[in-house]
Amino acid sequence: MLDKLLLNNNAYFYRRIKPLTRNKINQIFTEVSREKMSNRYTLKEVLNLATVGDESFYYSICIFRYTKNPNFLIEPVEGVYETKYSFLLLTEYSNYIIVYKSNISGLKSLKEYIEPIDYNIISRLFVEDKTLFEKFYVSNMSTADNAIRSKSLEANNLKGTISRIGAPKQVIHNMRVVNDRERTSLSLNTSRINNLGDKRMLQDFFVWLVQVTKKIIAFTPRDTYLDSFAQPVDFDDYKDNLEPICILIKFDKLLDEIEREGVERIYQVDDEDNEIEGFELNPFIDNFKTTLAINEEEDVYMINNLIDPEMRLSIASKSIRINSPELKKVKIDKGGDAIFNLNSYINNRNDFIVNFSETDLIYTYRKLFRDHRLLNDIDSFLSVFIAHPGLSTTTSEKGDFAENQTEFEVGSIFRFIRDELANDSIALFCDDLGNEWADLISVENDNIIFYHAKHKDGHSLSASALQDVIGQAHKNLGNLEPTDRMLETKANNKWSNNYNNDGVETEISRLMIAPNNSIEEAIDKYKTSLFLPNVKRQVNIVIDFISKQELSDGLDLLVDNQAFARRNEVTQILWFVSSLIANCKELGIETYITCRP
Repeated sequence: MLDKLLLNNNAYFYRRIKPLTRNKINQIFTEVSREKMSNRYTLKEVLNLATVGDESFYYSICIFRYTKNPNFLIEPVEGVYETKYSFLLLTEYSNYIIVYKSNISGLKSLKEYIEPIDYNIISRLFVEDKTLFEKFYVSNMSTADNAIRSKSLEANNLKGTISRIGAPKQVIHNMRVVNDRERTSLSLNTSRINNLGDKRMLQDFFVWLVQVTKKIIAFTPRDTYLDSFAQPVDFDDYKDNLEPICILIKFDKLLDEIEREGVERIYQVDDEDNEIEGFELNPFIDNFKTTLAINEEEDVYMINNLIDPEMRLSIASKSIRINSPELKKVKIDKGGDAIFNLNSYINNRNDFIVNFSETDLIYTYRKLFRDHRLLNDIDSFLSVFIAHPGLSTTTSEKGDFAENQTEFEVGSIFRFIRDELANDSIALFCDDLGNEWADLISVENDNIIFYHAKHKDGHSLSASALQDVIGQAHKNLGNLEPTDRMLETKANNKWSNNYNNDGVETEISRLMIAPNNSIEEAIDKYKTSLFLPNVKRQVNIVIDFISKQELSDGLDLLVDNQAFARRNEVTQILWFVSSLIANCKELGIETYITCRP
């Protein structure tokens, strides 16, 4: 049967910590087949000798058949089942273990024998001077609400097409490169290398894995285009001094698996492991989807959240993990014996982002990354903050309301925007409440501005308040280019009406400025401005709880790595705003934050 095997050049490459014994290999084969195998192994070979050129090495292989209930049946039906095959090939060459697998899960006992190839090595292994970067899958380092979490980028050659401002805040997880028409796909988190092409015989596969392993052994670091992106740093060098300040748990991969029908069902159990009826996943994970603050209590890092007072974070020797009794009660059934609790699922993937008091570091997918430009661009960062003395005297966001009121109250940020910032507007719309794009929207001749306002009493540097308003800005960036239909819907259903709030029907017109007080003319001006060749689109966040001078002083202390009372707040502000700037820059949108002096 060995001479009939066809394999893709697609495998997981690991550095070997210790050799695999015959007993260990048999244990691994038993582990992966115990709950699946219908009868006996279709093929099983342990420590067979393979030869490539004048080199010999060992490989072990098992193939077995199993049956399962189709996932379109709510319960088993006699005689109705699917037959599948699982395939596991373990090869030891030099100081490396190479894994080829299909329909295999449960390789836990192998983990103590292997460690992934270093991120810097595998990401640059196939990068040469003429390499074409055809595809990237990247995630954002930001923990800001509504920031783009991840995205896939594809082009004939991505080199030079990605903004150097945004690149340091993006972590590359998967990539596809082309060298002399040969395509190679790399999964940087799992050490998987896939040479895209036709399937080959087993001997051809061995030739390929020897070539790749020798390439890994001979790797020499050098500068490449990938240096523009977030750079991994050695976890061991920092783990003893890391002070986590917040975490964002990402559920997108779980939701993707559900969409692909890779999950049969998800349910919740009580403290006695009895299933609870009526569990709904989406409302449950909404309790954890925002950025969660971390507080140190007696050397324990507690994670603030809405439903689990025992949720905590721990820093282990090789990774960071979360521990939540409530997440453990949620079970993910992938069919057969593949049942995980949600806490284990998240930890196994390390699918979260942690920010630290060490400002330019984040942790995600079992690796520590550095934004190498974050603290080097402080002057550029501060340039988006516009100090205005008028915000030193504002006392509310919108003010109080009365039935005969025709303008927003003096002292409110809404009134400040109308009088101080939007006085050059041809048209000014109040879009606050409901399905809002911004609080106020200004149309100038060649400039469209989304104003997002936020007031907070008694705080000079509030990262949590800033996170809220930046989240609103993030999720509405696409609305800076509305269709005609979208504008007409707004005009008919909202902007033609008066403003109502707190149950009070005021006389404040949502059409705050317009040519001849005409909604039709205002919408025409909006449409005309959108199609001007040099139209500028701008986001302006207007807040009264941050002082530019206090922020500047705090950033200076961060750069000097000094301890100070609001260090965590300043760190989060730096991350939140930097993420917004980077996203806006990629979309050609200007970013400003108008604040107190």
